[in-house]
Amino acid sequence: MQDKYNFFQYEESEGIRDRAIIDYAEKEGNVPFYLFDMEKVVGNIKAIRTLFGEKVKIAYAMKANPWIASGASEKSNFVEVCSEGELELCKKYGINGNKIVVDGVFKNQKFFELALGLNVKRISIDSKQQLQDFLRISFDGERPELLLRISSGNQFGMEEDEMIECIRMCQEEAVKVIGIHYYPGTYRQETAQIQRDLHKLMQWVEFCE
Repeated sequence: MQDKYNFFQYEESEGIRDRAIIDYAEKEGNVPFYLFDMEKVVGNIKAIRTLFGEKVKIAYAMKANPWIASGASEKSNFVEVCSEGELELCKKYGINGNKIVVDGVFKNQKFFELALGLNVKRISIDSKQQLQDFLRISFDGERPELLLRISSGNQFGMEEDEMIECIRMCQEEAVKVIGIHYYPGTYRQETAQIQRDLHKLMQWVEFCE
């Protein structure tokens, strides 16, 4: 993605940042541009960590802003990627596969092969078909750990019967399932709605146990 845009660096000191921005805008003909403040990004990550403690791991979603993924990855526990393009950016930025969590609805064999080539250690599985595609890949090293995505009542994720079948398939192939992936959706702002989501999640946890 950086190939499509111009980037500039400057030495940070008092009064330098604003001057650098003005100089850059004038040089480029007053074109619009983005300014990313990595200190603010790092501060936000630290604030989340303070609120939730060290037991809760933080994943930075690359789709939120790919341009700051490299810096954000240094302070977060994981980077979540959802496409081949995002995986390629991780490769370009030098983000270690140990820090990458592969997510997203569209994942086929080509996608899995690219992820395995980057030594990704955690992959979310949305369906039995995805799991079958994953298990078909010949891989000499240690297979990634899997997160099985459960349905929140929409068209994504698995219901109970499919979940049971996927767990059995993983046991037969000696693939480690480390947890479940539950995504209820966006705009969860009402307390009652969040309580319903948590109740459903706990039902799934008890079912999986």
